[in-house]
Amino acid sequence: MVLGAKIHQELPFEHLVKLLKVERDPSRHPLVQVLFSLESVQTNVEKSKNPSFTQLSLNDLNQLDFIGEELLEDIQHHQEYSPAKFDLSLYINDSQPDLSGVFNFAISLFDEHTIKRFADLYQRILAQMVSDVHQPIASMNLVCKQEKQTLLNNWVKTTQSSSQSLCLHQLFEERVKTFADKPAISFKQQTLSYQQLNNRANQLALKLQADYLSAQGKQLEPDTLIGIFLDRSLEMVISILAILKAGGTYVPISPDYPKSRSLYILQDTGASLVITRKKYAHTFTAFSGELELIPQLVYVDTLENQATSDRQAPVSAVKPQDLAYVIYTSGTTGKPKGVLQTHENVIRLLQVTQADFGFNDSDNWVLYHAYTFDFSVWELWGALTTGGKLVIPTTEITKDLPTFVRLCQQEQVTVLNQTPAAFYALVDTLRITGECLEALRLVIFGGDKLNIEQLKSWWDTYGNKSTRLVNMYGITETTVHVTYKELTADDNTAYSNIGRPLKDMKAYVLNSKLIPLPIGAPGELYVGGSGLARGYLNRPELTAERFIENPFIASEGNIKNRLYKTGDLVRWLPNGELEYLGRNDAQVKIRGYRIELGEIEAALAQHPQVQQVAVIDRIHEKNKYLAAYVVLSEKKSSDPSKLKAFVSEFLPDYMMPSTFTFLDTLPLTINGKLNRVALPFPEFTSKVEYVAPENELEQELCQIWQRVLGIDTVGVLDSFFELGGDSILLLKVYHHCSRSNIRVSPKLLNEQPTIRGLAESIKAEPMPDFSSCTESEIVNFLTGYNEFNKFMTFNEVSNKTGLFLIPAAAGPETFTPLVEKLDINRPVHLLENIQVYSGRQIRLNYLIDYYFAVIRKKQASGPYLLGGYCEGAMVSLGIAQRLKALGESVEMLFLVDPVVINIEQNLIDTIKQDPRLPNCGRFEAEMVDTFLFYAEYVKSLQSYSGPVVFFEGSSVSDEATPTQILAVINDYIDIQELFNKGFSTPKNGFESLLLNCDYIAIDAKHERIMIEDETLNTMANVINLKLSSSYDNYLETETHSEVIYS
Repeated sequence: MVLGAKIHQELPFEHLVKLLKVERDPSRHPLVQVLFSLESVQTNVEKSKNPSFTQLSLNDLNQLDFIGEELLEDIQHHQEYSPAKFDLSLYINDSQPDLSGVFNFAISLFDEHTIKRFADLYQRILAQMVSDVHQPIASMNLVCKQEKQTLLNNWVKTTQSSSQSLCLHQLFEERVKTFADKPAISFKQQTLSYQQLNNRANQLALKLQADYLSAQGKQLEPDTLIGIFLDRSLEMVISILAILKAGGTYVPISPDYPKSRSLYILQDTGASLVITRKKYAHTFTAFSGELELIPQLVYVDTLENQATSDRQAPVSAVKPQDLAYVIYTSGTTGKPKGVLQTHENVIRLLQVTQADFGFNDSDNWVLYHAYTFDFSVWELWGALTTGGKLVIPTTEITKDLPTFVRLCQQEQVTVLNQTPAAFYALVDTLRITGECLEALRLVIFGGDKLNIEQLKSWWDTYGNKSTRLVNMYGITETTVHVTYKELTADDNTAYSNIGRPLKDMKAYVLNSKLIPLPIGAPGELYVGGSGLARGYLNRPELTAERFIENPFIASEGNIKNRLYKTGDLVRWLPNGELEYLGRNDAQVKIRGYRIELGEIEAALAQHPQVQQVAVIDRIHEKNKYLAAYVVLSEKKSSDPSKLKAFVSEFLPDYMMPSTFTFLDTLPLTINGKLNRVALPFPEFTSKVEYVAPENELEQELCQIWQRVLGIDTVGVLDSFFELGGDSILLLKVYHHCSRSNIRVSPKLLNEQPTIRGLAESIKAEPMPDFSSCTESEIVNFLTGYNEFNKFMTFNEVSNKTGLFLIPAAAGPETFTPLVEKLDINRPVHLLENIQVYSGRQIRLNYLIDYYFAVIRKKQASGPYLLGGYCEGAMVSLGIAQRLKALGESVEMLFLVDPVVINIEQNLIDTIKQDPRLPNCGRFEAEMVDTFLFYAEYVKSLQSYSGPVVFFEGSSVSDEATPTQILAVINDYIDIQELFNKGFSTPKNGFESLLLNCDYIAIDAKHERIMIEDETLNTMANVINLKLSSSYDNYLETETHSEVIYS
């Protein structure tokens, strides 16, 4: 390769671009953006008309001497170069006895200070390379002494947290003395004062101590783990306080967790007591057969509510250095890990941030986040240790943004903690409703990456007024928050600035050898300081791996002088703040699911024939998939189907590798680690000899497979799945078949992985002929027809409520791009389009009859989650109204751009009598009939009071209106004008019909909504927020992993 490059080194760049046929992108230079050139410098080149560039000579910087020669010769004048091709160029001139160099850079991307640091670093690397040609690159020192002083001392100066004399509950008790009659917490219509909360907690704490003594025969000691299995309520806060007062450690468990996760936490903690409600008794009865230690249940709803003011506080031996809580985060092995956090860690966090925030007894907080997510620790104790009031919204209200806004207004909320996605949606709600939160003085971000540019609408409306916005990056293992960055309207930057470490925390940006990296260089973030957790419960090896000795401080065994390895990539900015870049671990996201590759590898490794295994994510034909690489003990057992069958016992479908590549050995780096870059690209080739199609049907199916799979040749005996097919691509095949009038069900496609088998099945079992059936007959037949696959379901293994999505004119594949972006841990059911399947146009009321019946058959009772696009949105609204009339709960309804078509009834009656209609073709006649019925149906729509999210498109294009097929109607009323008027009406005409609706403006035409990537991202973000069991719990179980990112 090097020799070939040298042979062609004189080839002009523009000629190279032309030869490679590089696709032009106006946002970047073609082919490469950074250039290194060793050449004779040409001067006086004609100046370019491109945007301004400037140049900096390397000689302006420190000069290095070695081997008796000067490395870089002084260049007296800046040279002129053509700047048109690259963002950054380094030209080294070897035309003279000594070397000289010039940087050429775009001033819109770089400043001179940055280029000087580049030049300094470049010279330092060269000097180290020639001084020791055998040293590993990772071991090189990339920072000079001055920069090292800045990175390791000036920017990580910490204030040692003062030693704590009180525990969290004792600090609360101090506030009770001052604010006894002041409201402490509220939930729905219930409020408890500080004194009442203290009394109720004392009552429960005494019972916990008595029950523990009775069951264990000894006093409850510090670090005794006690579970809480409760929904949002006053009792949830009472229970947390009671456990701490009794001297124990609380372990939050969500009733929404999968059974396996709850069982694991109970088994791992060995909790002998669990606080819960009577309604969950059956849950623990089901658990009992799988637990070694059956916990004693303490029912909060059976306690006497007689907590009087003279009830004494329980006595315990707990100290600030003892554990306050254990919160579980997901782990790379598939097993969640419990993080051990102490009283003093939380108290020092509140103390060290108090100067910045000034929390006081006038503040009203919202417990927005689930208690299984450590953002709740900040909310709970931030309020109760400063005399503030803690407002506990129901889970439903956290998802219903207009109602949440009203709650914040009623409660005069002053402190609001939000994930960025939640705040984006809140800002949209405020903009749409015209409401404002006048009392709000602080918004604190955490839990996810903040895109500062998305705050523009907030700044445009409110500017830098009374509400302060603060971005805080945090990690469960370092007690909620690590950094602080106050934002203003001037911070409209493209990067994610997480600010500086808190005063008692340290941040280091290091490479794999724990060597500090220079300003601007990406590296892994290591965090130290007073907030570090003890480690992980029952995981000493993992604790030792992630909590390491600080190589820059003499630790002397002090656990507070350790570093936590975050797995996050960051870089220092020149002003001493940090920019977040992304994750550095083996977590990937495919079709909305966050997947730990280690969990898949662990499942495959259990196979007796598997010696080594690696799983990575790949992209083929714009689709991301999982690729497994396996080394077997016996080559003869290399059958992918057997491995798939084996791991299907451990993994859900969405974690199943699409390809299995068998290797003699896994490639390794020189350091003995897996060389993922060297893993071969999977071959999507058939394992059988090519057999050509023999008839027209086989030929057409082969062409469809070739288009979908992106390959040149498909034989009739090739397996769809061995060629790289998966469930998403299967839907695309189904879509192409439907457009080619090949009537086949997704179920049959799944059952017949070869063209020959599929074609024979189509011939052997022809689709039912619906040409002479009435709409009622079609609906009745398909409702009970088992050969018709009514759903395409994703994540069916989840026990959470499923989301039903109803398509418009096309099939379920309409929704697959959206489903791929969803990040929700629940089933998503895409319903088959019976109009496509039957080849008939069916009126709206019959569609509602059908979809209502099959959804009720799939899920007999509420709560229901429904959605639809266009006509499918109208169907889902009709189903929701029927369910509500039956007394069922419809938790959320998502409507994607339905429209009210407004035609006067007398005109409708006239069109129905048009003498041309009986002579029209069946399809055209049915289209006219269903369209007129739609117009009549919307006139009779009743208002709907349930929660709705309405995604409203910008308009509809003339090309997308059915002018030709509705030619008869077009003679009476302009179809294009009718549609344009419908889609230009505010809220598409639904404003008076939907009484509890969030309207989300979508910047896309109606027909492009389900196609545009930006639009799909917007919808996915909103749906993710609404459908998380609560957004915070969703982050903890899905996104959070080991790090809470803000």
